[in-house]
Amino acid sequence: MLLVGGTYQNNLVFMMPIILLALGLVTIIQTARNIRDLEVVFLEVESDFAGHRSLARVVVRNNGSDTAFNIKVGVESLKKRRFFRPNLNSGVINTIPAKSLAQIEISYPLESPWGIYNIDRVDLSTLYPYGLFRTWIIGKKEAEFFIYPQPSGQQELPVTRSLIGEDFSNHRVYSVGDSFSRVDWKLLARGRGMYTKEYNSAHEEKIAFEIKELKKHSIEQAMQWIQLCQENNIEYSLKTDKISTAFSNSPSHYHQVLKTIVREFSDAHLVTNL
Repeated sequence: MLLVGGTYQNNLVFMMPIILLALGLVTIIQTARNIRDLEVVFLEVESDFAGHRSLARVVVRNNGSDTAFNIKVGVESLKKRRFFRPNLNSGVINTIPAKSLAQIEISYPLESPWGIYNIDRVDLSTLYPYGLFRTWIIGKKEAEFFIYPQPSGQQELPVTRSLIGEDFSNHRVYSVGDSFSRVDWKLLARGRGMYTKEYNSAHEEKIAFEIKELKKHSIEQAMQWIQLCQENNIEYSLKTDKISTAFSNSPSHYHQVLKTIVREFSDAHLVTNL
């Protein structure tokens, strides 16, 4: 168009490429301006079983005075970038108002072998406002997460250890024939009458798992048993050569035991970056 405008000395044709060039420069400036004040302030990745889908939670802060629009967020690593495909691990935050935070959850499949992994960067990019240019910034945030071995096995749970005890329930008026050992003598001494203590029987089931060496079938079977304990509200503990956990069946204890198995028995070469 410059050649045509110069050849035919047509000012309108000559001005058109100048306008297009100016529009291109403004587009680049506006696209970069949309993302320049963004900052990644938090990154968390959920641990889960191999073959399941995990969630990465990213919190982005807009430190600028203008609202940011249409920000694409992705998590990945510098070492094995191909593992993260944009259509599986990217998400879009539509708006981030000025001086505020926005959170997004990114879902992706856990396709790697079980072990300990690390995500070390968050990419923020945008095509806004005109879609002609793409600009991006990289947030250096690290998050460690675990891929657990897939539960598998046909063996039934080991015989549980039952603990029977008695917990105080309430008082009732003494009846002839009640055991004197259950009489509340303190109440009688205070002149409140003669009462018998009643108790509820407490029955608890507990299982102690012990793993001494890495065998694929034993690890997968242990995972199966731990899941069964969790589902049936049975308290359990784990003992290895290096660590021993308390008895519990809380969600935090569940993940603590699974992470302990991965830490203790995953090969050192598996501790890598995704």
